[in-house]
Amino acid sequence: MTLPRHEAGFKIEPKPKASFSYGSLMERFDGAVTQNADEVEELLAELTTGPLTSILQDRFDLGWGNRLERQAMRFVPVYMAAGGRKEDALDHLLASRVFRRGKVTGRYDATIDDLTAIEQALTTVWKGWKSEPRRSIALLAEDRRRKERGA
Repeated sequence: MTLPRHEAGFKIEPKPKASFSYGSLMERFDGAVTQNADEVEELLAELTTGPLTSILQDRFDLGWGNRLERQAMRFVPVYMAAGGRKEDALDHLLASRVFRRGKVTGRYDATIDDLTAIEQALTTVWKGWKSEPRRSIALLAEDRRRKERGA
């Protein structure tokens, strides 16, 4: 996963050292996946049946592949088990896998209207959820500004 640059500093509280085996870590991941699978499947169903899917297909010739679904089914539940929101995990996946440079953003054949349509569809999908797709919207807005400058 891609980590953001220049994040604000924070204080670290000292914790006792702990070590985990690879097997125990994978068991925890598997447990999180099993525990949250239904919720993540529901989230993905909302995403894939919404207006975003048709815009990605029609304007960018992109679809939801099996790899993205597998990654989401593994990443989102673990993110949730670590205390995060499923919507934020999905936003991270979309920003790093779908809206990344060369797929949706950074393309010479994508117009400002295409980017606006994607942003509106993304906002529509996210309406009933608890957070906003900040990372994805930021990527789309940055690319729109780039195109408006003529770059």
